[in-house]
Amino acid sequence: SLMMGPENDVALILKELSFERDTQISCTKDQKFPNLGFVIGGTTFEMEADDYMDRTTDGQQANMSCWAHLMPLHDTGRGPIFVLGMPFLRAFYTAYDVKNKK
Repeated sequence: SLMMGPENDVALILKELSFERDTQISCTKDQKFPNLGFVIGGTTFEMEADDYMDRTTDGQQANMSCWAHLMPLHDTGRGPIFVLGMPFLRAFYTAYDVKNKK
């Protein structure tokens, strides 16, 4: 799954990541994007641009697109939620200890 969250929050995040109006923009191979960090339990988990987006090309370097792995969620009726999804899980090793609940 993608990283998903409330529409207004995702829009603000996308703007800070240089994606003004959409999750896909024209870009260059050398274009720099900021890191994206989440604070969970007092620990900051910081993702680099290659963790939260893809760069694709049609074979011409001048026609490159950058696609952020973020998706706005409409109101679920259960209050605001944020799904970190596979981009986050791929960036950080996660181990579950069911027996010790940690």
